[in-house]
Amino acid sequence: MTLLPARCYVGHEIILREALRLVASELPHIPEGAATLGMLDIDEAVDEDYMVVGRAGTGRGLAVHGIARRPTAWVARHLRRQGAVVSSGIMIGYADVFARHISRHWPEPRQRLAALVAAASAAHLECAIRSSLQDRMAGPVLKSLRWHPPAFPQRVYTVCDSGWSGLRSPHAVARIAEFTANRIVQRDVTQAQETTAAHGEPIAL
Repeated sequence: MTLLPARCYVGHEIILREALRLVASELPHIPEGAATLGMLDIDEAVDEDYMVVGRAGTGRGLAVHGIARRPTAWVARHLRRQGAVVSSGIMIGYADVFARHISRHWPEPRQRLAALVAAASAAHLECAIRSSLQDRMAGPVLKSLRWHPPAFPQRVYTVCDSGWSGLRSPHAVARIAEFTANRIVQRDVTQAQETTAAHGEPIAL
């Protein structure tokens, strides 16, 4: 299974796709049966959570030693210098691993998930997990589910230069909106210049 955050932005989708394929292929070598992506980009992330990672004792991927929730800018810079990565919230793992974690907090979905997984396995297809799965699940129980280590053990694989943003604040959204607007303007200018060169006619920009 691959779980993506409801809100996020990635500048280079091909890099993210390749990373997802790599981690999926690595799952048999991950003792926890689940992994997440830690993002490394040239640009400084805005209002993101960071994972402090290090070498794992066994198996592949990195181990999580700590999590910093939306640290201030200077703390984030210090963490980056120490090798911390941005927590993407993307998770890749076996369905039964996710099911066991959920069932510890609310056992009822176990049978529903088991039926979905069995049907998908029999058909050799992926299956959609509908939002109705959490019907009648109390709000406090939903909020009590924790998907970061140590509550949900997983390994970390780093992804470089994907242009990632978790869009966790209005500031982060505004920054990405400005970036994409500038890219569109630059693309239009480039196309206009190429058209001018092709036709040998001057154009006012």
